[in-house]
Amino acid sequence: MSDDQAKDIRDKQANPRIHSAISLLSQHGFHPKKLIGVGKDSVTFKAKKGNKLYIAKALSDYARIFLPITKDVVSRCKSASLFKIQILNDEIIFYDYVDLNSPNPNPIDFLRNLIKVCDFQRELLLQGIVMWDLGITGANYMMSNSDMKIVDYGGNAFLYTDFKSAPIKPPRLNLVYANNQFIQQTFLLHIIVIGFGQRGAAKISTWIQDNHRLDISLEKIMQFYKGTSFETIFQEILSIDLTTKLGWEETKHIIKKYLNNNTKIVQELADIHKVIANKDGLKVIGYQNYLINSSSLKPINMGHEWANTKKKWSIVFEIMKKLEFKSYLDVGSNLGLYVFTAKVLCGSKKAIGIDYNKQYIKICREISAHLDLGCEFENLSLGDINESYDCITLLGVVHHIYCRTENFSSFTKIIEKIDAISKKYVIIEVPTERDPKAMKWTNIPSRNNEEEYNLINFIKAAQKRFRSVIKIENVTSERPIYLLNK
Repeated sequence: MSDDQAKDIRDKQANPRIHSAISLLSQHGFHPKKLIGVGKDSVTFKAKKGNKLYIAKALSDYARIFLPITKDVVSRCKSASLFKIQILNDEIIFYDYVDLNSPNPNPIDFLRNLIKVCDFQRELLLQGIVMWDLGITGANYMMSNSDMKIVDYGGNAFLYTDFKSAPIKPPRLNLVYANNQFIQQTFLLHIIVIGFGQRGAAKISTWIQDNHRLDISLEKIMQFYKGTSFETIFQEILSIDLTTKLGWEETKHIIKKYLNNNTKIVQELADIHKVIANKDGLKVIGYQNYLINSSSLKPINMGHEWANTKKKWSIVFEIMKKLEFKSYLDVGSNLGLYVFTAKVLCGSKKAIGIDYNKQYIKICREISAHLDLGCEFENLSLGDINESYDCITLLGVVHHIYCRTENFSSFTKIIEKIDAISKKYVIIEVPTERDPKAMKWTNIPSRNNEEEYNLINFIKAAQKRFRSVIKIENVTSERPIYLLNK
């Protein structure tokens, strides 16, 4: 155990529950190496016993109530997705340690993982059991290469379709007997948490606090999906009985059909709070915040101070107003701030924004039409663009198109594409390899990057294709903006 790991565990021993769990595991010969998590069911460690590493869970009193279900599930179902767990004195669950990754939230990969979930549920239902708690605060399954492994063995995570086969009958029947609407509800909530990331988890937390329990209407959940690529697929799922093997087979078929027919799948919600019209023009509030009319535009910071809307715009506008261009393209145009800047403040005859989120495109078209600006917005990706433009901007999107929303997998390919469609200038914000968002989205386990994502490789690729590569200023310490000149 490293000194840092040892200190981490010592610091956390101040928590009585963690301290008690460490004592219990030690009594049975386990030596905790790393605290994995503290939940309602258990305190979980990566621990060593003898020469082997294990995941060891010190069970709570609540978890022990449902332990008969845990034993019943693992004895009945022999799925490869289940670890061969061992139970000590009805107070510790342990199984072999395997290096696992959290489910990949990349839209296509996440849907592929859901297909594995469907297969697992079908295996469980052969025994009259279904797992409802796939994860409402985080995933209760993880990935090892292409395999899925269940990591939650709390008996309360499983439900029975046969009233008589449940080994216990606690007062809260919904924690034993399967109800289709409840399973649909929790399945959709799970997808919000994993697929929509922090914003999804925050929304769920708010809902649960408002309701004081996990009882959120399907109508409210579907409002969350409205306008996203997932709206259609999950409307279909609502007509399916998820307490049956056939139901999960149908769900798998729907997901597969959707994967085959859709090359652009977006999980992220468009961050649009509202657009307010008044006598001075429009006030746009969301990820980008600005005031606009037919002859002026002014960015404002509100809602997302961390996004540095005003600072980034100031840097980019200072560059744009010094350049001569008649055609402009913004890749990842979001709420249209830079497209409208090019048109209203820089006088570009042609100003186009592309984004993979249809909600952004819809709102931007409405803004342009309301002010009669003549800007264009299309639901396209960088790889779809073939026409060339005098000036192109890519602001906070390179780390996404690298291997998430598109799969260029190298700066070399990205710069080649940008070179092919640019006539004069490219303004590009490059989150470095140390930027938290870049670290998350350029290290997706299922992606085989052709080269390492880092600032050095960006500069090398840009210098090969452009006459000059000039660093202008940093938006944050890890988000420099560059001007590339042809």
